[in-house]
Amino acid sequence: MGGGRFRVEINEVEVLPGIDFYDKGGVQPHRAEGSVRFFVSQLRPISKGDGPHMEKVLQDKRLYDFLEQVDREFTCQTQSGGCDHCGSVLHRGDFERKPRGPGPAWEKRDSLCCSRDGCRKRKTPPSVRFLGRKVYLGVVVVLVSAMMHGASESRLKRLQQALPIDRRTLKRWRRWWAERFVQSAFWKAMRGRFRRPIDPGQMPLGFVEAFGAHQVEGLVQLMTFLSPITTKAVAEDLVM
Repeated sequence: MGGGRFRVEINEVEVLPGIDFYDKGGVQPHRAEGSVRFFVSQLRPISKGDGPHMEKVLQDKRLYDFLEQVDREFTCQTQSGGCDHCGSVLHRGDFERKPRGPGPAWEKRDSLCCSRDGCRKRKTPPSVRFLGRKVYLGVVVVLVSAMMHGASESRLKRLQQALPIDRRTLKRWRRWWAERFVQSAFWKAMRGRFRRPIDPGQMPLGFVEAFGAHQVEGLVQLMTFLSPITTKAVAEDLVM
């Protein structure tokens, strides 16, 4: 088995080929040859006291350093594979993005373009920073949506003070998880790989619990797990 293990306890998740992940130390990524499998804990349900922890992780600089490192690796892997249409070399052809949320001002989304005249097909790697076309950073969409499950009015007010996100946007995110995501081909293919089933009605809170994503390392793993939905082939099934 390629790669390492992270919190070998209860829940086992098999991930798509070629996905890297971090050891508990969060320093060196391990590339898996072929099928990747890593292990995560089935943590206790998130309580009222966990909300501030999820808010705090969004302020942790290590999170953004790790996300940048994973995206660089994705880009290198994709570029080394060449053009899917003609096999030619791929050159960088990044496009502009200005996502909202805490963290660095990431203004470009990594993307590649075929170098051969007459082809020039674009190939965009998966990303753990950007969640499709959504305006906010992927980690914001995931954690804030999770915090809204059973959220009190006071927590919603604190969220809006920390991250001034319009309530209509928050409701749209909840609908996306509850309607689009749970009906997607990606989720239907991946849901059986969790040893303990995740309730579709608890998305994405169920993911946060399973991956321990109220901490930096768990959140990086969760975003890596979700990264295939940021590619064109999968994203078309999930347009909001």
